[in-house]
Amino acid sequence: MAGISYHILQPPLDPSFRQWYPYFDPENEEFSSPAWARWMPRTATDDLPGLRHRFVAARDEDTGQWVGGVWGCVSETVPELVHFGWFLVEEAYRGRGIGSAIVQRFIDAYEAEGAEMIMLPTQVKNERAHGMYLRRGWRDAIVQPEGMQSCFMVRAPQGHYERFFHVPADAAVTLGPVEYRDYIALDYLLNRPQVASRLYPAGLLGRRRFVSMLFDWGQGEVFVARLNERPVGVGMVKAGREGIWVDVYSLSEAVMTSLLEASRREEAGPLVARVCPDDAAKVRAFEAAGFAGLELSMERHLDRELELQTFRA
Repeated sequence: MAGISYHILQPPLDPSFRQWYPYFDPENEEFSSPAWARWMPRTATDDLPGLRHRFVAARDEDTGQWVGGVWGCVSETVPELVHFGWFLVEEAYRGRGIGSAIVQRFIDAYEAEGAEMIMLPTQVKNERAHGMYLRRGWRDAIVQPEGMQSCFMVRAPQGHYERFFHVPADAAVTLGPVEYRDYIALDYLLNRPQVASRLYPAGLLGRRRFVSMLFDWGQGEVFVARLNERPVGVGMVKAGREGIWVDVYSLSEAVMTSLLEASRREEAGPLVARVCPDDAAKVRAFEAAGFAGLELSMERHLDRELELQTFRA
């Protein structure tokens, strides 16, 4: 489009872009959560160990004003995974193809560097944006129920998720604390509604969306299983009224068992977990790690009743 130029920006960012981009504005009430306030300023300086940030932006050359932009982030250890977010076009410039051009330039730039998967959060009720993403190959991974309508979308080849998180039986997996470099892979891992409970102490149940970089990891101890630096499983230990809540998630039953064995805190009190009984792999992992299954209970989460099996160790 005549008069509109497109730019790929990397930290340190152009001061005029920083001043314009509303997601950097601490007075923006829509984005005033403490987690957001900690996160956003650091994306402008790459001040998050193991992560690299980029912005694709549009500028009106007649006025010199920025009129649209989107943020992208990759981990240095898994650069084939990309997080896309905070996309906007100024209202006066919408309907002119600028948003589509920004998105396509984003895709082209990352795929030229080997990106295989791009994920993004949006809302189903934003029909223009949601439809644009669908037309460009994104598919809904998790959609929250009616009345919330937040969704998480993934653009990747068929079967990529299962291949990426596959753990061979003889693989040497290492365990360690969560790090910034893990966050994008954890978002990808945890945004699949294949089981009703994915990380119970964090409230990840059913169709609830998860964005790990904005999640308050300070509420508990989080540890990650890695295969050649690639996160393939995550566990969480959190103090609760009934004891120490624990849960794990991985596509590998053996990895979940290892994470559960690493979760034991003998001095902290009894370990308690709740698992959907139809998640057979996780149930077997708990049993292999020495947890005993106790009573079943029904709990309401979002829009439905969920059956949960209590385990203790």
